[in-house]
Order: sequence, then C-alpha cells, then structure tokens
Amino acid sequence: MGDPCTPEIPGSDVARLRARHPRWTIGAVWTSRASGADVRRLSATREGVSVYAWDEGGLSAEIRAEESERGWPAS
Repeated sequence: MGDPCTPEIPGSDVARLRARHPRWTIGAVWTSRASGADVRRLSATREGVSVYAWDEGGLSAEIRAEESERGWPAS
C-alpha cells in the first residue's frame, strides 16, 4: 500500500521512482503558498537516511549519490 498523500497513478513520477528504487520509501508532500502556486517536494528514505528533491531526476540523483557514498547496492 502506498502513501495516502501520494496516490498510485500509473506512469506518475512517484510510481516510476518507486519502481526504479525499490529499496527506498518514496513519497511526496504538497505545500501551499500564499504568494504563488503550490509546490511538491519528493522524498526518499532508506535505513534512516532521507533525501529530498523538487523533481524526479533530482531525487534519483540524490538516491544514487547516497548509495555510492554509503557503498549500498544500487536499487
């Protein structure tokens, strides 16, 4: 079961990230802004390590960097 804040939409960036990085828990949080459009921050957590980014490519890069730095097998 997925995160209730992140609906499972086939082909969504969150679904692709979850498929690409199955060892990580992937989620997204929407934040409202009074001065402009709402924004969404993507997150990934694994073994107590959390990374964040504003888009799919950025989060994948953060995940790969952490895996490399910690010597974890790639997702």
